[in-house]
Amino acid sequence: AAPTAAIISVLASVSAAGQNVAIDLFVASKCPDAVRCENTFLPEVLVQVGSIVDLRADYIGEPNVSAPLGVSCLHGDSECQGNSIQLCVQKHFPITHDIDTLGRHSWFAFLGCVGHFNSSASSQIPGNTDECLASLGVPADTIDRIHTCAEGREGQQLLQASVARTAE
Repeated sequence: AAPTAAIISVLASVSAAGQNVAIDLFVASKCPDAVRCENTFLPEVLVQVGSIVDLRADYIGEPNVSAPLGVSCLHGDSECQGNSIQLCVQKHFPITHDIDTLGRHSWFAFLGCVGHFNSSASSQIPGNTDECLASLGVPADTIDRIHTCAEGREGQQLLQASVARTAE
């Protein structure tokens, strides 16, 4: 709890200048270390200082024109699919759908839901997408938009742009 309190204090003082604090996560959807951050540390921070934070998740991978999504991921194609879905959730999650007082970062609750595993081999990503969206009460039309995004060119472009940002 002490490191979290210290980080919250730093974020609040940095934001005192009147600008939001950018937090960029560089993760992989099937990485157990990312899951620990997404399920324990960051939700507590967002509940307390989410109004002064601009949060973005980007995904680690390598450009690969022969891969199905144009990217190779450490834990295989299913991780690339999971990364793409998570980017589509981030983009299309309704801002007004507040979960656990996360406000405009409520999309982040999806990452916590799909990320309940202790090893990459036990991950259900991307197969648990619909179950998690439904459990979060995401409207059916939004779920359809997320699927259209993830299964189409938009999801591929989001993933490729995300992977490019991790290389910067």
